[in-house]
Amino acid sequence: MEAQEGDRSWLQDFIQAKFYVPCQCSPKFTTNFCCECKGLPFCEDCKNSTHTHDDHNVLRVCKASRQTATTVLMIKKLLDVSDIQTYSINGQRIVYISQRQSNEKHNPKVIGRKCEICGWSNLSSSVKFCSIECKVDWASKEEKTIRCIKQKNWSTPKPLEECYVAPSGSFRKRPRKGCPIRSPLV
Repeated sequence: MEAQEGDRSWLQDFIQAKFYVPCQCSPKFTTNFCCECKGLPFCEDCKNSTHTHDDHNVLRVCKASRQTATTVLMIKKLLDVSDIQTYSINGQRIVYISQRQSNEKHNPKVIGRKCEICGWSNLSSSVKFCSIECKVDWASKEEKTIRCIKQKNWSTPKPLEECYVAPSGSFRKRPRKGCPIRSPLV
């Protein structure tokens, strides 16, 4: 996160917000969320008539494949989305807000990268998560792990490459894999 590194409460509210329901002031659907106010989502009429959010970070959502998403241009000011799967809808790059929902057409046997949290498959090779919610879940788990390590004074384990000392005369940078395990003869 760049703009609001320490304050993630807006992010939880954004993920849990119910979009595309009728607004309190008009029959239009709620498609906007103010990161500073952290209140309920609101419609375009509320945004234009009240002017209370003029200098705030307001995120606008859209529907893509029956799920709520936001454009990368809007959210990248507030959150690093480089490791979240993006999609192109009407010429704009979007990211999904909530975890991707499986359906009958989604084949769980597809081989490829999967989301580190929910297991959604068909991710690009450079990304780890399918949605903002998955990234936030992962970040909160990482923070808990780091907090636990600091409380118990554990040191983080070094990678195998740092611990390995090559024998003299060897050009290896890493240790060998070890003895291969052969399949039993049947």
